[in-house]
Amino acid sequence: MAEFVPTEGQRLAIEDSGGEILVSAAAGSGKTRVLTERIMRQVARPGGADIDEFLVITFTKAAAAELKGRISDSLAALAAGGADNKRLKRQAALVQSAQIGTIHGFCAAILREYAHEAG
Repeated sequence: MAEFVPTEGQRLAIEDSGGEILVSAAAGSGKTRVLTERIMRQVARPGGADIDEFLVITFTKAAAAELKGRISDSLAALAAGGADNKRLKRQAALVQSAQIGTIHGFCAAILREYAHEAG
């Protein structure tokens, strides 16, 4: 795979560390790659965040599955050759339980959990 060279807008989205971020762009513009890079910067660094601390919402199940797959593959590749491979292997295992899904799925989970309060 060719090395990813982000555009200026993509670079800003990847490097912004101010908190939450909304990435919205046309199909095929690199949203999944930007989100993968952004998440990997937070998770892969020594002492970084755990992947299951993130909430990542996409519009489609396919996009969510692709994002989980890319993150999992990136973590596995880093764990295979990194000094912090025990932590990275743990993160790779946590990807499957991480909150990476669709808007519909996220809202449905909230409604299921708090059905008694929603009436």
